[in-house]
Order: sequence, then C-alpha cells, then structure tokens
Amino acid sequence: MFGLRMRFLLGAAIAIVALATASAQAARPFELGAQTLYNADGSGKLFANGSNTTWERCNPDLSVCEAAGTTREISTQGAPDGTVFKLQGNATGAVWHGNLSIVAPPSVQGVLSANELVTPVPTGWQGGWDGSFDQTQLAVCETPAGEDCTSISDRKYVGGCEGGGAVLDLSLVGRYLRIADRRMGPGTIETLDAYTSPFGHPIMPAEGDTAVAIVGQIGPATHERTATCGPKPLVEAWISSSGVAKVLCAFGCQATLAAGHAGRTVRATLQVPATGLPPLPGTSSAPEPSGSTLALSPAALKRLGGGRTRFAVEVGGQVFAGTSVKLPSPKHAKKHHKHKHRRGKR
Repeated sequence: MFGLRMRFLLGAAIAIVALATASAQAARPFELGAQTLYNADGSGKLFANGSNTTWERCNPDLSVCEAAGTTREISTQGAPDGTVFKLQGNATGAVWHGNLSIVAPPSVQGVLSANELVTPVPTGWQGGWDGSFDQTQLAVCETPAGEDCTSISDRKYVGGCEGGGAVLDLSLVGRYLRIADRRMGPGTIETLDAYTSPFGHPIMPAEGDTAVAIVGQIGPATHERTATCGPKPLVEAWISSSGVAKVLCAFGCQATLAAGHAGRTVRATLQVPATGLPPLPGTSSAPEPSGSTLALSPAALKRLGGGRTRFAVEVGGQVFAGTSVKLPSPKHAKKHHKHKHRRGKR
C-alpha cells in the first residue's frame, strides 16, 4: 500500500476524507512531491507522489549528491545520520538520521484508576526522519503480558479525548492498560476514517516503528467520572416499576441494587458477566433493557415496610439508575390467641 495505513471498524466509518498530516518541518517532503515513510523494522523509505522518480542522496549542505534510484519508492539503504534525500531538480530534501530505536518507552499521564482521564506520553525515539510525529493507541488487556486486548482510543474516533486520551471506564477495573506508539514520517498521506466508536480496532503490534508498553493494572474508582470526552460509560442499568433491575456491563462488573425507606436500607449484589461492546450508534433508537436481572428478596422488601421507596443501581460506587417505587404494605399474619377458661368458684 506504499506506506498507506488503513484501518476500518466493521463498516463503522461515517466519512472518508483524504488527510495530509505534517509538522512545520514536514513542508519539505510536500515541496518535493514525496512522502517520507517507515518500514516495520524501523528503516526508512520514500515514495514519489508525482511523475518525477529520480532520487538523489546528498550530504547535509547538499553540496555533494549521488544517484539513489529511479523507482517510485526507494529505501534509505543504511544511509548515515544526516543524509538528505531529494528528488532531482528540487532545492530541498528530507533529512534521515538512521534507523529508529527506542530511548524511553511510551507511557501515560494521569491516575490509573476507573473514571480517570489518562493521556498518552509518546516514546522517546532516536533516529528516523526530521519532523516525524507519533500516533498512539490505548487498549485494555486481560493479562499483564498484553493478551486479549481491546482498543479504547483511536485517533480517528470523532468523540475522542484531547491528546489521544481516554477515560478509564468502571468496567475496566482489574484489566491492564496498554499503550502503542507508532512513529510516522513527515509528509505521510493517510485516509482518515471518522469512526463512531474507539472500540474494536486492530491492536497495533510492537515493531521497529511502533513501541508498546503495559502501563499497569487499572484500579477502582475513587470518585465519579468528571471528564466529558469519549464514549458514554460501558455500564447501563434500568429499574422496572416493580423494583427489578437489569444491568449491562461490557466487560463485566459487580452491581448492587439498593432500596431505602424510612431510615431502613436493603441491598442485593450480583456479579454481572461481560455482555460485550455496545452496538454502534444508529443501529437502535433505544436499547432494550435486556441484561442480568438483579432483584431484592421478598424478605428484604418486607423489612422496608411498604410505601414509596427509593431504588438505585450502583456499580463501583456510582449510581447508574434510580427511581421511586411504591411498595405494597406487608401482610401481617393474624395472631391467634388461645384463651384458657378458668372455672370460677361458685
């Protein structure tokens, strides 16, 4: 694909537009009519966008140049640090600094707990093209070895958080946060697909141009979610008019149904199994309340004494559904007294 990187989410793209991404220094390759790219092993290559395919490799001040190839795509071929590649006839070129290597692994800024916003901290790179930039992806994995991972961020997600960040959902507690950082050459041309969800994208593998790190295990929430960016929480709950709850958790969770009346409170807790990622927006106008059922026992309801009672579903200390239910008054068993007849003295 000549360096074009394309990823799709189950046909979820809502718009496709051509995007040329470049930093301030990346204007040079466009003036050259070329793209500066990376191979998966961290070596470099160039791709000519136009009809001119005669390449030259020069010293840093362009005083000495030699032929580098006449094909549309060429490799850096082990060129030393400071080599300038350009198309013949152009006054500017792209500076190569040798194959990519990792000086410091990628990480995140923020607290590794549910409801917290975490933002990628890019890799410390050495080598590569002048003016290169980073593309990051956050994912959660089942194991600390990075197995069974699901993406939770994507640069093409239209509702994403600034800087490629993500809010750690309550249902992600106990899983391991993974970050991948791919190095991109200035002038790289991509197709930008506007995704409607950050979930389910292919996981970036560790390669010469992509650094990967497991940041750590996600802990429980210490406060409610405050960040408004990103998708809605992956926990949904409903309560029926009779006080029975339905709970959906994409990655599984522990849910509690609590009811309180006249100073008395009763609770029921359920470990809700994973229901999978939510459907894409637009596939249903309103989700049906079909999930794990959570209900209070008759004995617990009886202890509340009847009357207007407040019900709520909590996950990780956060309320996801609440309503008022009028409970019937408990039936009191009739007390039967045995009367002893005494014979009075006559």
